[in-house]
Amino acid sequence: MATALTFDNLQGVPDVTDREEFISGVITFSGNYATGGDTLSFSGTNKIQSRSAPNRVEIYEEPLAASQTATGSIFIFAKGTTQANGKIQIFAPGTSTGTVTSTSTAPTITTASGNPATAPVGVITGALAQTAGATGITGVQAPIITSTFAGAAGSTAQFASGAYGSAFATTTVKFRAWFPLGQ
Repeated sequence: MATALTFDNLQGVPDVTDREEFISGVITFSGNYATGGDTLSFSGTNKIQSRSAPNRVEIYEEPLAASQTATGSIFIFAKGTTQANGKIQIFAPGTSTGTVTSTSTAPTITTASGNPATAPVGVITGALAQTAGATGITGVQAPIITSTFAGAAGSTAQFASGAYGSAFATTTVKFRAWFPLGQ
């Protein structure tokens, strides 16, 4: 087994409908990640009253210290038919590579006459316009700004099968699970 659960003693917000049981704790990875996900078993513990598969499981990272960074991995719980055969699937974050190119043209004025001490054109309510005292302005062209991204966008991919190694050495992977009561 490549995952082990440690349960928190503190419980979360209780279900006031008495229809669900809330459990939380830490997932410890060891051994190898299997293609398609590792088994995440909630069976064999006296911490869970229910004997049914969980209704919902949330899995998330929490760095061990403020100076450490989470891996950015995405964790998905694939519900099994029992408490013993659910799967945790891990997806590595994608990366983007490339450059952003930005070009612009300066505003242009074809002709202007009038008071030379006054700027002939200004930005008035968000648009280029003739300012007071300037006359005979024609051919005002606003600047053109173009930005493009050239490169490959990142995509997520399932964690590679094999040893976990140090993939989660600086972060704690936690879970919250909700089980049906009375079943």
